[in-house]
Amino acid sequence: MTSPIMFRPSGKVNLVTPEMSERLRPVHALHEAEFWKLCWQSVDIYRFLTPVGHCRNLRCVVDRLKKCGASLAQLADPYARQDLVRNTDWFRVCADMANDFDWARFRGSGSHDHPIRLRFVNQIERGECPRATWYVADGVHRTLVAGVLLDQKGIAWQPFTAVTTETDTWSGRLTK
Repeated sequence: MTSPIMFRPSGKVNLVTPEMSERLRPVHALHEAEFWKLCWQSVDIYRFLTPVGHCRNLRCVVDRLKKCGASLAQLADPYARQDLVRNTDWFRVCADMANDFDWARFRGSGSHDHPIRLRFVNQIERGECPRATWYVADGVHRTLVAGVLLDQKGIAWQPFTAVTTETDTWSGRLTK
């Protein structure tokens, strides 16, 4: 029997059973435009980036961050930007990643990294991100950091392969 794969996003441990890992299918992000359409999570720890009822594709999230004029380092600092309610520990992971960014983390190379995991958007998410096909189920830190750095021209786009357990992956592409 194959041992389970342990994913450790954000300090939580998600157990992926051998049965689930057998269902993982590749999803190729070949073009930067596809990346910007990814639907991002909507949670209270960074609500200023994902206001309820508003677009939360990655392009809109990065644009909101740029508009408020806060860097990832400032968001990680509990004494900076008191006007923005957020979880500084969550943003500390982003700030650390930005200082040592590596596209290999998207591919799951290394002992602590794993591929970005996607799922199809649901009805509510489709209402907030009408052009999105995929929701970032695991990899929100990495996608935000990559988005910020791409927007700032700090890194160049590189295609990567994410994974999903969805059965219809439209030939393994992010978009139809």
